[in-house]
Order: sequence, then structure tokens, then C-alpha cells
Amino acid sequence: MHYGQLTYAHAQAEVPSYELYAGNTKISTDQGTIDYASPFHERYFRRAVAHNVPLIDGEGQELDRWTWLEGCLERFSPRQASISVTQPAHQKGVDVGRQITLQGNIFVDSTRINVTNGTKRRLGIVFNTDCQFDATGGLASLTPTSAPLGTGFEYWKDVLKGSAPALWSTTLDCSGEKFNFQVTASKPHQLYRALAPATPMPKTRNAIYMEMQDSEATY
Repeated sequence: MHYGQLTYAHAQAEVPSYELYAGNTKISTDQGTIDYASPFHERYFRRAVAHNVPLIDGEGQELDRWTWLEGCLERFSPRQASISVTQPAHQKGVDVGRQITLQGNIFVDSTRINVTNGTKRRLGIVFNTDCQFDATGGLASLTPTSAPLGTGFEYWKDVLKGSAPALWSTTLDCSGEKFNFQVTASKPHQLYRALAPATPMPKTRNAIYMEMQDSEATY
């Protein structure tokens, strides 16, 4: 898990992203970046949309020199296979937290987003995967649309969108190994699916983005 670089120099909006493997099977990996002169570096791979993170109004953590803050490790338990991290100022007036737990062969990610003044905003979470989504369950009724607003989303291709209930599931096919992918959100939400840039370019991978309008959200 990434919960904040020690300095802002070359920082990516990756708090609190993670990489996920099942043994040697890649499920979600960090793509790094490409040549700094490429617009894909500054506008995509450095941005939140390229990671597995919460987003507020389509944007991730602050990257500005004067507002960037590192994350905080709240708790780590090897015995319980659990880690909890927070970033009290993910954006101005927005706190985020994430807990990851391994329950046997089940990976559980619990992420919360809180707007401290109670204003309703677009609160979402993005997940990028090296695997293929089965177009069933929560992904069965999506239709073509434009990408959501936010830095980097303009590089998405073949964008689909639909309404999802608070609880939905689908299947990930990772090189022939299949995994159940289940979402439990605090309420029904908008669901996007797309092809996203990956490295080495022009490689792509699959991405989903969930979003609700509220002052607090959990996924």
C-alpha cells in the first residue's frame, strides 16, 4: 500500500493506492510512468485516475507544493493481516481512510471519504486491473458514454456507464484464474467501465470507477 511519499518532489496522486497479487497472478499492479516529456506522464500516470484511490470531484490527493501532506499509518497487524491508513487532508476539507484486510483467501478493502463541512460533492473510487471483467452482474447493463470529469479521464477509451445498486458483484478473469469481485457501497452509485492507458504504451488495461453525490461515502 502507498500512503504518502516523504517529499512532494515527483509525487504521484497515489494515496492510498495498493497493488494486488494472488500468488504470482497479477490482479492490479502499479504502472509507474513514462517519459516525463510525454503528456501521459503529467496528465495521466501521475494522477489519481491511474491508481486505486478515492477521488473527490474526479481528482485525487493534492499535489501542490504548499498543500501536499503525507499519509499516516494508523495500524498494522501482521497477526490479523490488516493495515489501516489515513490522510487527514487528502484535499482541502476532505479526509480519507482505508483499511485492507486479508481474511484467508479473501482481500477486503474498506475505504471512506468524508467532506468535513458537510457539502455534497462527487465522491468516488477507481480500480485499475490487469485482468478482464466478466460483463455480467453489476457490469451487464452499462451503455456507451463520455468519460467522467477529472484529470486523466480524457485518456480513457470505450467508456461505458450505468447505475449500480449499493451491493453488486462481477467476476475477474486473470490469465484464466477467476476471482469474485464484490462491491458494497454506502448507497447506489454511478458505475463506469473503460480501457485505460498502461505501460509500456500503447498497452491498455481495464478500469472501473464508482461515484456518488454526497458529503461522505464508503466503498
